[in-house]
Amino acid sequence: IVDEAHNIIDAAREQESYTIDIKLIEAAIDESTTMKGDPPLFDNVTLMPFVKEMKNILRSLANEKITLAKKECLIANDEIENRLGQKFELNRNELEIAIDRMISLGEDRTEALMERGENRISDIYTLGSDLKDWIMSPHDKYIKSVKVDEDGESLHAACIDPFDVTTFLRRTKGVVHMSGTLQPLEQYVKVMALPADTVTKIYPSPFPPENRSVIYLGNVTTRYEDMQKDPSIFSRMEKNIAKLCNNVDKNTLVFFPSYSMMRKMRPFLDRDVKKDAYWEESGQQKMTMKALNEFRKGRNGVFFTVMGGSIAEGIDFPGEELCFAIIVGIPYPPPTLETRAMSDLFDQKYGRGVGWRYTSEVPALRKMQQAIGRLIRTETDRGMAVIFDNRCSKYASKLGAKLSTDPLADVTRFFDE
Repeated sequence: IVDEAHNIIDAAREQESYTIDIKLIEAAIDESTTMKGDPPLFDNVTLMPFVKEMKNILRSLANEKITLAKKECLIANDEIENRLGQKFELNRNELEIAIDRMISLGEDRTEALMERGENRISDIYTLGSDLKDWIMSPHDKYIKSVKVDEDGESLHAACIDPFDVTTFLRRTKGVVHMSGTLQPLEQYVKVMALPADTVTKIYPSPFPPENRSVIYLGNVTTRYEDMQKDPSIFSRMEKNIAKLCNNVDKNTLVFFPSYSMMRKMRPFLDRDVKKDAYWEESGQQKMTMKALNEFRKGRNGVFFTVMGGSIAEGIDFPGEELCFAIIVGIPYPPPTLETRAMSDLFDQKYGRGVGWRYTSEVPALRKMQQAIGRLIRTETDRGMAVIFDNRCSKYASKLGAKLSTDPLADVTRFFDE
């Protein structure tokens, strides 16, 4: 039984993706200085020059590909092995032998570290294993890139087709995939490559429909182009969020589509929301959980968070712990090298336009459904959600949402019933 099955595709992709960063290479260089006699990897190729050349290749690629306006760039799938092979005059088979020897040296080094009481894995072993994975990864299931950020240069191999990882599910005699946000089912079946005779079923919610209400506003949006043309959209959203938070005497969650949007609006909401306010702090899990626990103890606070995170998907708020949700915008994933590659892959497999739907539209709707789902966790819970984005009109039937011209009146009426 696969529970929360909507997460398995991304989890499988993340499991099969990997990174080789400059810090790992430098740690392997430092460790190589402790090896006696600079051990050989293949004929006249020895460990230290080989690892140093990896650093040279990474730095060269970053200098060639990265600009001030672009922090990541695609590279050819065989770029690294070609450059290593050219430097040391190794063909593909000889390069694999050299890397296997590097892994073997790393294993010996790890054993020596363990015997000395250092409970860690050799950096030479880690780099060798990552290199082996890099050159063995199927070209049609991965895209490779060089990136630069505050931590330095890195190489990334991103799995865009997790077919191999989910093979074991297809080989099992019987599997139940289940989730409250698995729709559209045809997308899930296709991407998971499930058998043609897979049975799909949708079951209605067991909770009374009158206990939940979802509305959306037609005069605001978080679409970048629209906000650029009309700067008043931002202040209109801020004022409406503050008005709803101040006038609804219920525990409230406010979901933003991104941390950047939340950071941009925070100074205004800190100023204008006149009740206990709590914030998810990016990268500060302890602070976030402390704030969340305080929020859950009360009955008239506001917690500001992002869609798609642990709070939006992984935490239950039974009873009066949560009654009201504000969803700011539609959380389409930001365009990345990986999402573009997956979109192209799905277009090729299933037809033009399917890629954007599968990589952007469907994940955004699932995040919104997960956020709305925080409201109703038992048959006695009552809750309401307001979506701040006119693009919701396209998805109104899927989200069970209705257009509102006076959200405060609609919310007041719902909670007064």
